Amino acid sequence: MIEAFAILLVVGISLAVYVFAWAAARESARRNPSGAYDQLLQHREILSQKLIRGKREHWDRVMMDQLTARLADVDRQIAEKISPT
Repeated sequence: MIEAFAILLVVGISLAVYVFAWAAARESARRNPSGAYDQLLQHREILSQKLIRGKREHWDRVMMDQLTARLADVDRQIAEKISPT
């Protein structure tokens, strides 16, 4: 009985930490839009580097298509931040 309680306690605490960290990250991004923009630019650069590496190493077509789609999504998010009309 005590073992089950200990396991549930650990799971509960872990879940609470996860939820609070997630909420804090969302709030931080909302309060600091320039930081979110910088993060998007960094993410775009990383995806671009992965695409270059994938072409050089002849990665699977599905993987390359996924990277291209993710890069297009990041570009769309950057465009929305530049002109939020």
